[in-house]
Amino acid sequence: MMTTMNDTMNDQSLIFRLRKRAEIRRQIASRKSVQEGKPDRIADLLEEAAQEIENLEHQLTVTEGKVKYWQDLAVANRSVAEAAQVRAEIALKEVTRLQEVMQYCCRDKSGEEID
Repeated sequence: MMTTMNDTMNDQSLIFRLRKRAEIRRQIASRKSVQEGKPDRIADLLEEAAQEIENLEHQLTVTEGKVKYWQDLAVANRSVAEAAQVRAEIALKEVTRLQEVMQYCCRDKSGEEID
C-alpha cells in the first residue's frame, strides 16, 4: 500500500503540525512580517495553540493517573472491607461455638445447668 502525503500528515501530531506551520510561515521570505523583521501574529497563535494543547494533554494524563489511583484504592478498600466482613463472620461463629461449649461445660451429668 502506498503512503500518501495525507496519510503522513494524519500520522503526525496536531502539535507538531501547528509548530511546523508556524516555522514555515516565519521562513517565507516574501512575507511582509519577515521582510520587516516583525513578529508573525498567526505563527505566534499557531505556536500558542500547540502549547495549550500540550498543556491540556499533560493535565489529562495527570487526571487519568489520579482517577486510576482512586479506582485502585477503591478496589483495595473494597477488598479490605470484604476481608473484614469474612473475619467478623468467622469470629461470630467462633463466639457462638464457644457459648455452646460453655453451656455444655456448665451442665452436670444429668444435663441440668450448674449455677
